Amino acid sequence: MAISKDNIFVQLKYKLYVGNDGEEVMIEETPDDQLFRFTTGLGMVLSKFEEALYGKEQGGSFDFYINTEDAYGDYVEDLCVELDKAIFKNEKGEIDENILYVGNILPMMSAEGHRMNGKIVDVTDTNVKMDFNHPLAGERLHFVGEVMEARPATPFEIELVKGHHGCGGCGGGGCNGGCGSEGGCGGCNSDGENGCNCGK
Repeated sequence: MAISKDNIFVQLKYKLYVGNDGEEVMIEETPDDQLFRFTTGLGMVLSKFEEALYGKEQGGSFDFYINTEDAYGDYVEDLCVELDKAIFKNEKGEIDENILYVGNILPMMSAEGHRMNGKIVDVTDTNVKMDFNHPLAGERLHFVGEVMEARPATPFEIELVKGHHGCGGCGGGGCNGGCGSEGGCGGCNSDGENGCNCGK
């Protein structure tokens, strides 16, 4: 069955590269025992990722790019901010120094109540500098892989996604094989720090 926008359940294995032509670096690869899964037509992955797979069938290979503007946009310097270290106090009024280290990714909440992930880029005695850009902001994405399965999604699979809005993975925006939150808990089969959530 060919992949289309009509609720097709898809399993893929792929490698993700970023960088300029001739200087690309592979940053992610789906393990053979943990394929990336999503259902078309439900907004689980970047639209350009899904569209690039239309017409492909089980056993078919793919090799395509998603430009920066169709992925996570440009890197925005204003999304790298200094925060008062005091906001990281726990219920006992203590700052947990174990979580405040460069490279750690923390779930945060904006003043408007929006959830977001921030990566710690610097820690001082009084401040914590965090980067709220998507890990792949400013990057062109290059996917190379193979379609391992393509079939009509079951009603249960469709309702499962609708009941847990925001599934996805690399190519989609979720974690560990395809289910996560928009904007990035991590990449497909990644821990979120180096992962891409390259999809949604």
